[in-house]
Amino acid sequence: KNKDTKKLKGAHVYVTLEPCAHEGRTPSCAKALAKLPITTLVYGLKDPNPLVAGKGLQILVDASIEVKCIEGLNSELENLAEVFLLNMRENRCFIALKVASSIDGQIAMSNGESQWITSSKARQRSHDLRGMYDATAVGYGTYQKDNPSLNIRHGKFQDKINHKVVLFDQQAESLNSIENSNLYKNNQKQNIYIVIDSKHKNINNPLGLNLLFCDFNKGYQDLHQQLFQHEIYSLYIEGGAKVLSKFISQKAFNTLYLFVGSKVLGKGLSWTKDLEFSSLSETLDLKLSQHEILDNDIMLKYNI
Repeated sequence: KNKDTKKLKGAHVYVTLEPCAHEGRTPSCAKALAKLPITTLVYGLKDPNPLVAGKGLQILVDASIEVKCIEGLNSELENLAEVFLLNMRENRCFIALKVASSIDGQIAMSNGESQWITSSKARQRSHDLRGMYDATAVGYGTYQKDNPSLNIRHGKFQDKINHKVVLFDQQAESLNSIENSNLYKNNQKQNIYIVIDSKHKNINNPLGLNLLFCDFNKGYQDLHQQLFQHEIYSLYIEGGAKVLSKFISQKAFNTLYLFVGSKVLGKGLSWTKDLEFSSLSETLDLKLSQHEILDNDIMLKYNI
């Protein structure tokens, strides 16, 4: 090891985030770097974690290592580390919404047919995104119609066994059927969470599932902290239209992934059908932060 570290003499190290100063499940990155014969460390963002927040940089300075901040990449780095930064700064769950629609904004035909509006490459990209988040969620309507599993089945995250699933079920109707569902069969019971209206707090829960309660009339804002407390630091919501509209109208989300297929469906089911604004000044004006071409489709990532 000593022989290998000698090769680092005079090296310049580049990191996205300030090296951590504290020790928990893993050792301190800053302390490990301070033992190496490097000359310079260039970092992108200071760590907002109060256990770090400049302390990691100070450890390096004390070790006579020059510390520099990258200039001009702040927005790109903020986007790259968006989940972690929100968690640390606001102690709440990061919410991402996902929509797959036709060019004219439909998520299904008028008869309900929706497979497939987007290409296989776009669906693969969406599934990869699922693996980047702690949990995947759908509403009760989607659960009832599609009987989804919501687990990680392929791609680079296929070994992510602790992936959680969240079901928005205002009236707690799923408790009568969930034992026979794909969602229950293909996920560990302790990783299933059902969000129910607060008026059902005394409901019977024979399977011992994780139940979260919120006032659906007031909205989902208070849910962010509940998810965070259950170690769901990021949530990827895949539908349906009612759940998406609720989060959008309340501005209770952070990111929207819009997958636009090449089809024109005409009259069908719009993903914005439950959204209504009284004036242009009240509408959402989102910020485009990323775009990708996926065969004949496109993925647009917007931040609120």
